[in-house]
Amino acid sequence: MNKPRGSQEPLGFTWGYRDFLTSLSAMFMALSILALLTTAIVSKTLKPQGDLVITLEWNMTSNSDIDLWVEAPGDSPVGYQNMSGKHCNLVRDDLGRSRDPASRNEEMTICRGTIAGQYIVNVVAFKVYDNTFPVDATVEVKRVVQGGTYTIAKKTVKLKWKKDQETVFRFTLDSKGALVPGSINSIPMMLFKGGYTPND
Repeated sequence: MNKPRGSQEPLGFTWGYRDFLTSLSAMFMALSILALLTTAIVSKTLKPQGDLVITLEWNMTSNSDIDLWVEAPGDSPVGYQNMSGKHCNLVRDDLGRSRDPASRNEEMTICRGTIAGQYIVNVVAFKVYDNTFPVDATVEVKRVVQGGTYTIAKKTVKLKWKKDQETVFRFTLDSKGALVPGSINSIPMMLFKGGYTPND
């Protein structure tokens, strides 16, 4: 049976519906605030498990396997063939999109402590499956200190052929882990022994 024109729902239903919507809104706001607080706490407590962080990134659309190699003072080079040294560890070996569909095209090495002496950072175009050159590779070296991190050096180099190896940085830290002024250079030093000639 049709309701007469102009008839209204009982007031109890209207107020109950409004109370329900108000409760939902309050609950949503409370959950949002809790999520923000939790994120802030986690971001403050999570930090790299080391004192020196070296990251390598290259174009996410590039189907390539670019490798990061790092040599700490008095240690052997650390890279995919030797992922653990006395002071440093390669914690992310990115094989490129063809072998890692979720690839971000990023590698990372973390060093425990800051040993005084010279550090060498190289990148190698191990395999470029789509054969698209040059590949831009960006390396950043960060020092982890109390209260955050700061960048020691950052640079982009161009890898021009398969097995091309570039020394991105050579830099020296003092006994307190501070960068020795004027010590940054790119004098070539092979860390990956696989060769780097255009005919390889």
